[in-house]
Amino acid sequence: MKLENVTKKYKEKLALKNINLTLERGSIVGLVGKNGAGKTTLMKIICGNIVHYEGTIETPNDSVIGYLIEHPKFYPNATGMYNLIYFSEVFMKKVDKEYIDFIIQSLKMNDYINKKVKTYSLGMKQRLGIAISLLKKPQYLILDEPTNGMDPEGALDVLNIVKSMGQQYNMGILISSHKLEDIEMVSDTIVYIEDGLIKNITDKEQIIQSGVIIISLSKDEVDYAHSLIRDDVKIVSVNEQHITIEYIEDYSFIIKKLAQHNIFPRNIEKKLYSLKDYYFNLSKKGRA
Repeated sequence: MKLENVTKKYKEKLALKNINLTLERGSIVGLVGKNGAGKTTLMKIICGNIVHYEGTIETPNDSVIGYLIEHPKFYPNATGMYNLIYFSEVFMKKVDKEYIDFIIQSLKMNDYINKKVKTYSLGMKQRLGIAISLLKKPQYLILDEPTNGMDPEGALDVLNIVKSMGQQYNMGILISSHKLEDIEMVSDTIVYIEDGLIKNITDKEQIIQSGVIIISLSKDEVDYAHSLIRDDVKIVSVNEQHITIEYIEDYSFIIKKLAQHNIFPRNIEKKLYSLKDYYFNLSKKGRA
């Protein structure tokens, strides 16, 4: 799936501007950004829930898109099973009971699938919404806050299931969540969107393998040490007691160089970034 220059306006408000993004089958793209950044609008456009926009979206012929966006719609006075069978008939004009049972078991819904949906917790409703999004065996799956209302253990369980099914059926998955640990766990690529613009697209592995090294020194050593190493490494910051450099796997040459000039750090701390660090660093840049 390829998006080219997708732009959306609501009257005078520009919700999305020139969005260019590719979603490959077999990959999981995590979409992060603040409330109002344009995440849900983008997902609705991809799913066809918003039809008036500028730009193009190219998908392979006969591609099926499954989605869970905002609050899923159910028949609350009917059971979860009834809802799955009903939406199967609506979507495909037939019911594949074997596949429905597979989804129920995969998402661990057996204990309540025959209870009325109005008795479900928010997390249970989210599982049912995900189940409905999978009914058509989609080539592309769009999930907006899929673990909303779930406890950490339940969220982890569901994300592992979604990832596994995505691999099994070769789906391209676009997932958005304010729980950055969810995005970090399942995504291959991270897309950061702000004010309707994509500001950054990064492989997750690049994020979690990046970070800083904090070199602690005495106050009277900092300036001299900085002058010795500034041409060899990327300096992130310098204060009265610390020199912070961009993370490198082997920094022994720095220690040797400082030791040759009788400078011996009091402490050296490696700090690898998480997705949360990446997100807040980009957010700070946006405010600068």
